[in-house]
Amino acid sequence: MANNNKDIRYFFVYGTLREDDEQNSPWRDPFNKDMISVKAKLPSSKLYCDTYPCIDFTDDPNDVVVGCLVTPDEDHKDDEFWNEKLISADKVEDYPNWYNRKVVEAIVTENKGKYKVDDKFPSFVYYREDFNREDLIESGDWTNK
Repeated sequence: MANNNKDIRYFFVYGTLREDDEQNSPWRDPFNKDMISVKAKLPSSKLYCDTYPCIDFTDDPNDVVVGCLVTPDEDHKDDEFWNEKLISADKVEDYPNWYNRKVVEAIVTENKGKYKVDDKFPSFVYYREDFNREDLIESGDWTNK
């Protein structure tokens, strides 16, 4: 993993920030503009439906949340662009008031450009500690509830 959070240039998104989310949330398209999205998974986690999607971390690597690894495209690798995307995502997730953010290791699940299946990337993920855990999404995939 990256030694410093400033080195991280990836998000792992699993809900309404996914480019393939069909709820058409008003923040989805602006967040994904000028970004590359690659299918990925997050082991040792479960997905729940509360007001918004929420993940819970577990000790079982067979518990998997399906999502996307998202990073700036080749024309937008500069620090200013990244910082704007991080601020934008923080605003959408109401970080640190509602969602928290931490670094996880996301695993690529498709071959796309330079990204290959099983490649691992340190990524920011947003999560909440306090949410309703009654509605588990068994598939681990927000787009396949």
